[in-house]
Amino acid sequence: MVALGSLGGLAVGTAYVLRSDGRAGPSAYLAGVAVLPEARRRGVGAGVSSWLLERAFERGAEIAHLNPDTHAAARIYERLGF
Repeated sequence: MVALGSLGGLAVGTAYVLRSDGRAGPSAYLAGVAVLPEARRRGVGAGVSSWLLERAFERGAEIAHLNPDTHAAARIYERLGF
């Protein structure tokens, strides 16, 4: 699944989730979260991430995982429950 975030009708962010059914069970991998610099700190990254994860769990995912690149990104994901 892919999500596109917008502000004022302009595309400003994106993210995707990959679903798998590996040894850990049905899971969702959140990745590719990107927001244009001028749109950051306005909830776009959290919004597209939450939207994607909700749909992944609705479709059977039992766990979600990710690999944040920075401490700032890790803090955002911590607010989302990671």
